[in-house]
Amino acid sequence: MRALRFLTIAFSVWALSALTILAAPAPAPPNWRTDAPPPPPENGIRDQSNYFQRHADQKRRILENIHQLRQQHGFQLYLIIEPVFIATSPSRLAAELQKSWNPENNGIVIVFEADSRKIGFGRPIDVDPSVEPHQGQIPTHEADALLARATHATDRSLAPELSIEALIDNITGELNQYFSQRDAPPPPARSMRLMLLTIAALCLVGLATIAVVVLSRIPSMTKQTIHRFPEVDRPERLGAPCGGGNVTVRSYRNPPPLA
Repeated sequence: MRALRFLTIAFSVWALSALTILAAPAPAPPNWRTDAPPPPPENGIRDQSNYFQRHADQKRRILENIHQLRQQHGFQLYLIIEPVFIATSPSRLAAELQKSWNPENNGIVIVFEADSRKIGFGRPIDVDPSVEPHQGQIPTHEADALLARATHATDRSLAPELSIEALIDNITGELNQYFSQRDAPPPPARSMRLMLLTIAALCLVGLATIAVVVLSRIPSMTKQTIHRFPEVDRPERLGAPCGGGNVTVRSYRNPPPLA
């Protein structure tokens, strides 16, 4: 009898605990549209879906890539993994975090939504390609091009953790190649070719300036001059004394001999 009562009490306690757990509301995901953006993760990864909890090797290799970009090129790569978003999208969140976490445009934010497996990129913006970039900065068009190549080379049919690792590897390779080519000194043949092209361009500009000046003066040189004589009351020869008479003509070019 006591055993039956004990089993009844134990079953009641277990059922009550189970109902309490099931009835407890699940923690709501952050509302990125209204909540203030959190500080950037120190190691570069914010994993709210615990994707890498059972895949420590993938996380370790991703962290190695992030650390290598930061140490060698001053470039900061952030990876955000969320289970689902409310009132926002991965692309919009990545753009907002890019402004907050990379104000100097020396990094990229990657946002991955686990539920839909969508990816958003926060790209550097307003980086003038004609100005010498600071450490870690890349022009906007270069960032767009390398992200497009890295995304195209990633197999999205893999498992999520493997697909993310492959994407980070491709982006890291593209960034290393870009920084290596940018920081490498130009070869001597290229420097000589650039110098010759510069001299040729300056010569062409000088010739064009001379041609414009000559052509602008030709109309004034070939223009016919019209002489207009004043009207008089009576017919008379201009230059002659009134009433006629002899007119002495002197030539100043060949003066007459002195008497």
